[in-house]
Amino acid sequence: MFKQINTYLNKPFPSIDSPRARLIMPISFGFFVFAFLYIFKPFGINSSPDDALMVTLGYGAITMTISFINNYLFQYIFSKTKIDNNYTLKHNLFISIWFLFTIGVANWAYSNYIINSDELNASLFVYIFYTLAVGIFPMTIGAYITERKLNKRNKETAESINYNIDNDIIEIKEINFEFISELTDDKLIINSKDLICIKSDGNYCEFYFEQENEIKRKILRYTMKMASEIVDNSPKITRCHRSYFANIDKVKKVSGTARNLSLHFDNLDFIIPISRANEHLVTMSINNNHSK
Repeated sequence: MFKQINTYLNKPFPSIDSPRARLIMPISFGFFVFAFLYIFKPFGINSSPDDALMVTLGYGAITMTISFINNYLFQYIFSKTKIDNNYTLKHNLFISIWFLFTIGVANWAYSNYIINSDELNASLFVYIFYTLAVGIFPMTIGAYITERKLNKRNKETAESINYNIDNDIIEIKEINFEFISELTDDKLIINSKDLICIKSDGNYCEFYFEQENEIKRKILRYTMKMASEIVDNSPKITRCHRSYFANIDKVKKVSGTARNLSLHFDNLDFIIPISRANEHLVTMSINNNHSK
């Protein structure tokens, strides 16, 4: 049983990576807390009916503020560790518990030191326990439903894209790319038809390409912005993620999980994620470059 639970928790899951989601989630969470407390008035809130509105609004505002802070804290952590490419339900569970823990601490401080309420006075442990008890169930159910829904949607999208990949490639004029390193005379000149992908690694880029029936790799001190200025002239080289460009003619198949869609290539020992922001662009590029 524990093995099955662990397997399920290791399923891919989308992290919060868009400014819109980072804005909507805290507001929704704060409103839920306010509405729940104001309607049901648990934990002694009902003993002060005249102040119930202001007290519950305060809890909602605290919840929203802490959620905002946590969202941007984890955004910073993800940008440094790149964990969002391997984000799972287990990560989401741990982060949800951290959210609830910090909200419980903040609400305890609000009750004991800001509004200084005798009716709402309780130990830190009690506030954390109640916050976890109230919040963990809807968070868990929401994550389960989201995983099932996104997993189904992305698998269906991948099947549709794979159908187009199986069709003939439309011939488009080939282009010679010239990538010159920032600090040295080192450079790479390659035809667009041979380029497989470009992978960003900080201030460096890894270029994967075919040469004499083998896959080669070359590293240059180069930025994705510089690469974008070069490959924008080719409709076959598509930005599919903030860290990747890919040649859609080289894609062998697309797979889908709840977290995202991914591109697979022959003889390449890694897959390339498609970010949700670039999903439509990649899909259009594949459809436009394959005959129906």
